Amino acid sequence: MKILATGIHIDDIEYGMGGIVALLSKMGHEVLCLNPKPYQHYKGRNATADAQSIRGAEVLGSKKIILDYNDTKYYKATENSIRACEEVIRSFKPDIVFIMDPKDNHIEHVECAKTVREAIFAAAVDGVCPNEIYSYETGMLQSSCYFIPDIYIDVTEASENIKDSMYAFSVEHTGAERLWREKEYTARFRGLASNFELAEGLRIIKYPKG
Repeated sequence: MKILATGIHIDDIEYGMGGIVALLSKMGHEVLCLNPKPYQHYKGRNATADAQSIRGAEVLGSKKIILDYNDTKYYKATENSIRACEEVIRSFKPDIVFIMDPKDNHIEHVECAKTVREAIFAAAVDGVCPNEIYSYETGMLQSSCYFIPDIYIDVTEASENIKDSMYAFSVEHTGAERLWREKEYTARFRGLASNFELAEGLRIIKYPKG
């Protein structure tokens, strides 16, 4: 299958669902990570941040696309951003898409989810339509207070992949050690609810056909 994982900041996918990306990659699926805006938070494009973002995805067995859309200082869903994301979806033709959760304390996460959903709808007009769509959480201070998973995925065997991916990041607002501590804490918390050692949660946005 073809899997598309989307996230706005350079480490969102790797932090939020790195274990799932690693597991799907190990199963032989083609996983593509997409950042709809080429920036590290509010500072604009940065070659070091780009390299770390690509490396973080590679550690999980995924390729990454960082779009060149950069209309504004802060990220907002616009016709341009939706169209750029739509082109990736049309070209890649994913079977499953993962988006940021639409209910989140970080407005750019919400806008990213909006962008990808609109892009999916636009691509579906011509028959390019994923069979499944899920959303993932992005941390204790951002979405976890609202996030009630429909599905728990056991990511225990991918723990070293997740950790190595977190340690690919060192630019401002990331920091490997902090990222890994937060991620491990969240994964253990979700594990307690699902009887796994480490788990990642997903919400169902679109059920599979049938």
